[in-house]
Amino acid sequence: MENKYRVLVVDDDRILTAVFAEGLKTSGYTCRTVSSGAAALALLKEESFDVMVTDLIMPGMDGFVLTRAAKALVPEMAIIMMTGFEQEESYDLAISAGAADFIKKPFTIGELTARIDRVLRDSRILSEIRKKQQEVRDISREMIEGIQEESMGRISSLEQEIVELRKKLK
Repeated sequence: MENKYRVLVVDDDRILTAVFAEGLKTSGYTCRTVSSGAAALALLKEESFDVMVTDLIMPGMDGFVLTRAAKALVPEMAIIMMTGFEQEESYDLAISAGAADFIKKPFTIGELTARIDRVLRDSRILSEIRKKQQEVRDISREMIEGIQEESMGRISSLEQEIVELRKKLK
């Protein structure tokens, strides 16, 4: 089976990470797991991933801190934050930290893969939009430069005509 994407799962519950890894691998993803934010950041410096799925509550470094640090290291990587706790403000905090999505435990592998596919699709679309915006900026700059060159040429021609007219008047 062809691997769809590279996924990093970060959770201090090793049983859960093993279940997630097996489910994701069965679904066609390449999956690595680590049990702490520090381990995740170290791995992100060595390997690239399309998406990181991280727990919110972990000892040492929580998911919010990890998400901000991971986005600083790999801005284009999509992040999904997960939690087993009911906290209303967590979704808003997760998104403001840089997560693309937030999922509450328990969830199925099918739910997780659907969210991974969606955030990666959204990420690709956003990347295309940014690319098109840059193309528009480049074209605009080229047009402005062209107009400026043409205007300068016209001004230079007008100056020449004025010089010629002054010569004739003398």
